[in-house]
Amino acid sequence: MTRLNPFVALAAAAVLALAGCGGSGGDDGAKQSGPVEITMWHGQDDIAGKVLGELADEFNRTHSDVKVKATTGGVVADQMRQKVTTALASGSYPDVAYIFGSDLANLARSDKVLDLTDDVKKPGFGWDDYYAPAKAATTSTAACERCPR
Repeated sequence: MTRLNPFVALAAAAVLALAGCGGSGGDDGAKQSGPVEITMWHGQDDIAGKVLGELADEFNRTHSDVKVKATTGGVVADQMRQKVTTALASGSYPDVAYIFGSDLANLARSDKVLDLTDDVKKPGFGWDDYYAPAKAATTSTAACERCPR
């Protein structure tokens, strides 16, 4: 199997670790016209922010039914946990947030955070393609006893 680039692997795993079940947009059952819009907060600036923006732009170009809006969320990465914690409490949070692994344990306890344990265990996901540090950084055994190891 091909190993993923460590930054891409960590970013992807971190993003998956905090994918909201509807985020701030909610779902009122009405059929939406146009593409599904996904808001992603990443808190990255400089090169990492540019790369995440380019990845979102490329995704948007190749998926006409989904539009990802990648933004810092108005904070830098070191402040993202506090920003997302506040957003979850207020009910106005992004669909996806890129957060460092060490900040995930407390957030993973929220009922507003999607548990992806079963998804990453599926054979087609490729969990074994991730480097061990990326897997460890995005797995909270304190918050999720069923998480893959």
